[in-house]
Amino acid sequence: MALNQHPNFNAVAVIIDEIVGHFKTYDDYLDSRVDKKDLFYLEDESAARQLYEIGFPGKGEYITREEFTKRKQEIEEAKQQKTPDPTDVVSEGMDLSHSCFLQNLASLEEGNREGYDSTIIYLRAMNEVGQEVSAYIDYADRLQKDNFSVYFRGDRKLMPKPTDLSYFNWTTRDIFSTSSPNYEVIADNPTGLLFRHKRDRQFINVDRKAKDLGHGTTRRVLETEEYLQCVLFEHNPRRLQ
Repeated sequence: MALNQHPNFNAVAVIIDEIVGHFKTYDDYLDSRVDKKDLFYLEDESAARQLYEIGFPGKGEYITREEFTKRKQEIEEAKQQKTPDPTDVVSEGMDLSHSCFLQNLASLEEGNREGYDSTIIYLRAMNEVGQEVSAYIDYADRLQKDNFSVYFRGDRKLMPKPTDLSYFNWTTRDIFSTSSPNYEVIADNPTGLLFRHKRDRQFINVDRKAKDLGHGTTRRVLETEEYLQCVLFEHNPRRLQ
């Protein structure tokens, strides 16, 4: 079934935005859905792509080429019209007493916007279609790309995206890794996932069992009812200068 035909419109809109934001072209999206089993039976990558594009039975929900192109254009037009000041601290003056998570993000906002602090947020949550998802989020990068006013006001909830440093959908088993302007993702490290800060070249080890997180990095686990799991990795490049 095409995602735009799904009865839960709001949830689908979020998923479509995630897909459009992660893939540059519709063909890139189709390629991501083709697996080794498809190639084994079809022996043709082009034919496998076509099956996903037409919504062949058994291939799950999908986004159409028309919907992808339309939403991609809408997002690009919105970017051109929106010119916010990336250094504005949007949480200032807001009442965040209802959320320990948002209070912590607010306390770290200015440092991440100005660049003297660098925070990686690990979130594990249920998305709007009931799938468990998680991601390591470059807070400073998201502050540049997202309108955090809607998160601090409580209009929307900060959620993992496939465009984050490392994203995993526990239901579909989809996994994505994307380096950001601040961090290089090192996913093939034999001891586990690492992130390297691009300015001070220091590694951040996010393994929960790791005794050494890396120079200038601390780890805080937040107890919150808003997410299944929330961990803040706070890196301070100034300590190494």
